[in-house]
Amino acid sequence: MSEKTFPIREISKLRRFAKYGDLLSGLIHNMNTPLMGISGRLELIKFKMPDLKGLDQMTEQIERINQMLSAFSAILEGDRSYDFENMSLEVIIKNVDALMHADLKYKHKINVNIDLQGEIYVSVMTGYLYNALYEILRNCLDSLDESGNIGIKAYKTDENIVIEISNDGEPFPERVLEAFGKELISTKQEHFGFGLYSIKNYIDKLNGKVSISNLEQGVLYQIFLPKE
Repeated sequence: MSEKTFPIREISKLRRFAKYGDLLSGLIHNMNTPLMGISGRLELIKFKMPDLKGLDQMTEQIERINQMLSAFSAILEGDRSYDFENMSLEVIIKNVDALMHADLKYKHKINVNIDLQGEIYVSVMTGYLYNALYEILRNCLDSLDESGNIGIKAYKTDENIVIEISNDGEPFPERVLEAFGKELISTKQEHFGFGLYSIKNYIDKLNGKVSISNLEQGVLYQIFLPKE
């Protein structure tokens, strides 16, 4: 039997990435306690000094941090998600949007329009859905210039919960659409196509389906998740 060896440099790189993931998970977990303490103090100050200005803005920023941490944690733990949970789709979408807020709103000036049609709960392995949405938004961002529009829409049909994410950037070449989920393929020379491949893989694990189609201007991603 032949033995397969791995270069020490590659093993060291993989170990380093694994260590970074563990450190980030620990950091996120340990940040929750001080944030809860700060939030509790703010509520006390608001109760005792209701006319003091700026407290609502501080509370909103803490909530934004909590949203980012929740999304970050779910993405890091994505491959360890084994149990289906009944989750608010609004919470998941807004948490992912908060995580990417700096890239979307400040660095690239992307306008994000979220249209949630009613209160929607979905039974999912949370980490997989977070990862799929994150990868889609990253792809949307890559297809846009310094400005542009991304739309996120969610609604229910008789059989499915549908999430639609669209952008008005460059459409995909037909070869990319045909190879979606079947092989690693990218429109950018410096990329490997893991994003598109991963999206389908994540949604498959949720017993759902995902499709990509070109619009007259831009791309439409559609996720179909089964209703309970």
